[in-house]
Amino acid sequence: MTLYYFFSALSGIFVLIGVITYIFAVIRGHTRPSKASWTIWTVLAVLTAGGMYQAHALNVQIAAVTIGNIIITVLAFKYGRSGLSTLDKLSYTGAGLGIVLWIITQNPLYVIVTSLAINGIGAVPTIQKAWYNPREESILGWTFIFLASLAQSFAIPAWTIANVLQPLVYLVIQSLILSLLLIPYVKKHKKDVTPHPIVS
Repeated sequence: MTLYYFFSALSGIFVLIGVITYIFAVIRGHTRPSKASWTIWTVLAVLTAGGMYQAHALNVQIAAVTIGNIIITVLAFKYGRSGLSTLDKLSYTGAGLGIVLWIITQNPLYVIVTSLAINGIGAVPTIQKAWYNPREESILGWTFIFLASLAQSFAIPAWTIANVLQPLVYLVIQSLILSLLLIPYVKKHKKDVTPHPIVS
């Protein structure tokens, strides 16, 4: 249990650093967060945290993520891209259907599963932006957020759906986003270290 508390606390610290880093990147104009992604992530984080609390599976990461998401969502509406794309609208629709399903079922496990499933839909606009406009996202911020999920995956107290699903789904989504953001830098590094042909 000592390792559980260590990794759980470490996850919360990484979330805090990641959120602060991301906030500064947004305010400085280095990052333009997707309104659709962050709005959906915030709503779903609240639902997931609520469901995990009811299922006695609440962890430090989801609590910290919920608070951080609320702050970033507020900033997204001030500093993010204006207007809504078709993809944004589809993401909102998918998230709305998930919330309706949660209201109908009123089962904490369904809340967790449904919320995390829709999390993937909510991530699509940011995944698209990470692919086409990686400079509009904070690599440092996403690195710490990814590390938070990695640490939380080592702090799973019991292998039940309620305890396992949130850390692993977050880890997969954040791994994908971070990988896409790193691709241009890896390509640039390879290009920079490629030896020039010797001209005789």
